[in-house]
Amino acid sequence: MAGYGQDVIFVHTVGNPVALNRSLTAEILRVDRSVIPQQTMTLDDILGIGQYAQPRFGLVLFSVFAGIGLVLVTIGVYSVVSWILTQQRHEIGIRMALGASTGDVRSMVLTSTLRFVLMGVAAGIVLAWVVGRCWRASFGECRDTIR
Repeated sequence: MAGYGQDVIFVHTVGNPVALNRSLTAEILRVDRSVIPQQTMTLDDILGIGQYAQPRFGLVLFSVFAGIGLVLVTIGVYSVVSWILTQQRHEIGIRMALGASTGDVRSMVLTSTLRFVLMGVAAGIVLAWVVGRCWRASFGECRDTIR
């Protein structure tokens, strides 16, 4: 347990540290009445506030930016497909006039769209793999020395 102020006291316990809170406070007051123990907490609480809070914050921040990126990618793909279909409006009309069914036109549009989406996904996977290997090579020694 630790008290914050000018001095910090750490007490190692065998049992539940929360159960010793009252007796520890009483003992400190018995030794010196001018000292008022405040913010007594376990080491797990202290680590949760400081040490473990950083990865949690990073994960939340990463998730927010990933969500924003996903929305932007969705809007971008929709915009590009819409622009391509606007450019192909006359071609689609001619194909329909020559007897193409709506299923044929739909499959043509989906095939051309999915071709570009799959190329982008493949490029993203390859790029993520390369960046991951470079990251692991450059930060791997740092992680090993921390442990």
